[in-house]
Amino acid sequence: MRAQRPRRTNSRNRFDVATAYGRSRLDDGPPLISRRARIQLLVLLGLIAALYFGSRYLMSDRFAVREVNVLGNGGVSVGQIQQAAGLTGQHVLMLNVSPNMLQEAADRVRTVPGVEKSQISCMVDPGPACTIVIQPAPPLALFKASTGNMWIDREGRVQRAYEDMPAAITLQVEDPASQLDFGAQLPRFAVRALTEIAMNADAAKSEMIWSKEAGITLLQAPRNQRVRLGVAERDGAMAAKIALAEQMRAALASKGKYPRIIDVRFLEAPFYVE
Repeated sequence: MRAQRPRRTNSRNRFDVATAYGRSRLDDGPPLISRRARIQLLVLLGLIAALYFGSRYLMSDRFAVREVNVLGNGGVSVGQIQQAAGLTGQHVLMLNVSPNMLQEAADRVRTVPGVEKSQISCMVDPGPACTIVIQPAPPLALFKASTGNMWIDREGRVQRAYEDMPAAITLQVEDPASQLDFGAQLPRFAVRALTEIAMNADAAKSEMIWSKEAGITLLQAPRNQRVRLGVAERDGAMAAKIALAEQMRAALASKGKYPRIIDVRFLEAPFYVE
């Protein structure tokens, strides 16, 4: 029998601190993040992701206005109205939640010659689109020319006439140099003259000629006599000029004279041409 080796008194034994204090080595204390906190964190991250991707979707081109319809424009150019509104490419949801943006667009449309009022509405379905409803300004005068017809409203704004329009008075443009410029503003004294003639039933029915040099000229039947009235430098000027022209016609006719031209453009210095 083999003799047993004596145990060494200085051998090392591991001292387990956790066991010494009555704790398991696997028990490292409570978790750093509780289960409830983890759920709340996941919910928060989900909301952030939803907001991010949702905002990306809402701000995408999916909601950009691509179609702008114009109704009731009459003789006013659709393209000019659309350009003034500036709605193409705008975000339709932003337009709907901001009444000021639609009002500003409507105000810009009202600056277009021939537009008196405008109203705008936008919709999302079936596609981002806006509709502009126009109330045209009532035509005061229609100017006919070989280069194209023009009409003006009661504010004197010149607009191209795309179709026959029932204006209060009609004038023939005598020469190309007197053609009105599209989008121009007729001088106030010319607008006043047209307005006063439109209020005179007999004069409004007469044939009229317009020229930048002589202003308004009436063609009187039966001799096709020309009565040059010019413009209205002041209120009531047209009525005074028409009355003076009638007095001259009657006085000359009593003498057997029927001049080709009666000129009353200047009340202080009327004359006639035989």
